[in-house]
Order: sequence, then C-alpha cells, then structure tokens
Amino acid sequence: MPDCFEEGSGTIRVVSTGGVEPIQYSIDGMTYQSSGVFEGLSGGAYTIHAADANACTAEEIIVLNAPLSVQIELGEDQDIESGDTVIIHAVVNVPYDSLALIDWTGLEEPACPTCLSQTVIPVITSTYSLTVMSVDGCVDADSLTLYVETNGGLYVPNVFSPNGDGINDVLLISAGTDINEIESFSIFDRWGNMVYLKEHFQPNDPGVAWDGTLRGENMNPGVYVYRLVARRVDGSKVARNGDVTLIR
Repeated sequence: MPDCFEEGSGTIRVVSTGGVEPIQYSIDGMTYQSSGVFEGLSGGAYTIHAADANACTAEEIIVLNAPLSVQIELGEDQDIESGDTVIIHAVVNVPYDSLALIDWTGLEEPACPTCLSQTVIPVITSTYSLTVMSVDGCVDADSLTLYVETNGGLYVPNVFSPNGDGINDVLLISAGTDINEIESFSIFDRWGNMVYLKEHFQPNDPGVAWDGTLRGENMNPGVYVYRLVARRVDGSKVARNGDVTLIR
C-alpha cells in the first residue's frame, strides 16, 4: 500500500511460496517475525528477508511509493456583518478528479455538497470545515470561521444585482429600532466619483434604496465604496465605511 507523503502510513504485505514452515520475515535483516505484514512505513525501497525452518533464505526488494500529499486551504478567518454574502473557495493542490472524498461541515443544505466553492450568508458567527481525501487515501482538512459583527442592527448588503429579476435589485439599508434616521449615505466609484447621495431618510425603505443607476444610466458592474452616518434614538451617531459589489 502507498504511503501518504511523510505520514509513515505505508504497509507492505509479503506472501511466501515454498520453503518449510514456519516462515519468518524481516525488513532489516536482523529482527524476524512470523507475520509478513510491515506497517507504519514511509516511502522508499525496502529489502524484505524470509527464512524457513531449515534456515533457507530469500529476499525481495519492494518499493513503497509516496504519492503527492494533499493540501487544502480555505483562507484566513474573516470579520463580516450579519447577512453578508461570502464565497468560500477551497484551494487544493491536486486535481479535482483525483479527490475521492469532499466533505463539508457547517453548511445548511448546500446545493452542491461536493463543490470546492460554497456561498454562505451567516447571521451568527459560524465555522465551516472541509475534509478531502485523494484516491491514494491521503487526507487533509481545514476550517474557516466567519465572525459576524453587529452594529446597532444596522446592515448594508455587500452584494446586490439590479438586473430586474426581483431579487436584490436595490441596495437597501436595514436597521433595528435603535436607529432613528440615516443622516447620509453616499456611494463612490473606484475613481472616487460620487455616484449616489441620499440624506435624512428612514432605513428599511426600498423607495430610497440605490438602484445601481446614475442619472438614469446603469452603472457598470464592479466594487463601489460607501460612507454612511446614522443617528440612534438616543442621539448618538454611527459611522460606517464599506464596499458593495454590483453585479448584473
């Protein structure tokens, strides 16, 4: 059996023919045993010795292959806002078709349980783990934690798609009852040009949400930066800077 790279998990099984029982086996030519099974081996060439009851000996060189180790990386843990969309992409150092097992934990009814990329929208801090095994039996695992932050119930989506399909068509600011008013909400393109400004409005109102246009023209897909200032019911203010991705 092959050995996973540097794991010392290889096995050699020897079956003899002929000779006078009992047959004794050795992997180092010094220590003999009745079993022809040698375990816990690293990759390399081994000389297996066999001796029968009459001290007749034989030997065979056996090469134990060491396949490429499997290595998986889910990336660094992240701090996000509640409701943000995150795409978890697993980077694996072997081809997809050489994986015999892809096992995610932490996902709720994924559309593609064996895909290496998963889209999640956690509302509480959550950990996602992935275990993979190659066709050679080598295994690796990694996990990623998304720490969900809250800010007075104030929420701005990080992705929206103004394509007219009725789903996420506008950039809607949501907030809990402790937010009294959105004092200002401004959005800028990647060159720093302001493409949207709205002042003194109530959150949770789709009528004042940005529809991804500027003077009636559709803005190009991309990443836009926003600045937001909200006022709580106690008079204190919340300032937020972030970015949102527009897709069509």
